[in-house]
Amino acid sequence: MTQDNQALAPLPGPSANNSPGLPVLDQVTAYAAAHPIATAILSVLALALLVLAWFTLRAVLRTTAHAAHALTAAVRGWAADRTTEDILTMVAASIATGVSAQGMWRFSGDVLGLDGPLRLVLFGFIEVAVVTSAVRARRSMRDNYSAGVDGIAVWAFAVLTAVLSAMDATLSGKGLKGLAEAAFRLAAPLVAAWLWERGMAIERRRIRGRSSIHWRLTPERILVRLGLAEATDRTAGEVDTQRRLTRVALASDRAHQLREAGGVDAQAAPGLPGDAPGVHCGGRARWARP
Repeated sequence: MTQDNQALAPLPGPSANNSPGLPVLDQVTAYAAAHPIATAILSVLALALLVLAWFTLRAVLRTTAHAAHALTAAVRGWAADRTTEDILTMVAASIATGVSAQGMWRFSGDVLGLDGPLRLVLFGFIEVAVVTSAVRARRSMRDNYSAGVDGIAVWAFAVLTAVLSAMDATLSGKGLKGLAEAAFRLAAPLVAAWLWERGMAIERRRIRGRSSIHWRLTPERILVRLGLAEATDRTAGEVDTQRRLTRVALASDRAHQLREAGGVDAQAAPGLPGDAPGVHCGGRARWARP
């Protein structure tokens, strides 16, 4: 046997120089003693593979660490500008969208007969359309102060996916269980759309600085109108002072009117004080509700 053929010689079997009862370590030692060149080549290749695997693993770990750090920083930056209710709204809407997507997965397989990669690609196109419309509506809200047609599209797509998912659950032939599943499938997309709408309302108030409408008839306004509540933070002493000033102003206005009409003298009339300077102006007293 030449030296080249010796380097490429296979491992000896049990019927060669080694008996079947020898351990693996003894077999490897016997092979290394019988084929030193092949053993050296295999050792160098194994060492090179180990070094390559080490550098590859270290690069993967570094890349993963950088990606995790960047993702953490992005999430913190995203959450820093949002309140707790905004974050909870988006989390709940994401869960509801996932439930809706799972219903469309079953619909695409049971009703449309899709399978394999085609089913994986096409089952969630309505959910993608919902998310896309929601993002466009939010951008339109920031630019034009209105969700526009994209806001209507969110509700339209949500109702569509809800109906389709509920139809699949109804036609499954499970009886009452199928009806309960249909109700659940019908509610999930609508819950997601409602949470999105509430998030848009918060965004709308943040941009405009006020709510969309102001009710003219509220319990607070009724109590203030009846004199049972104060619109300002006045104390009891301030309210009493204002009431006394109002009485003086009304009496002075009445005396001024009697004097102009040629009635009794304002100074001699019982219970009517004289004019208080600066209280009336142009025959009309300045007064405010106590």
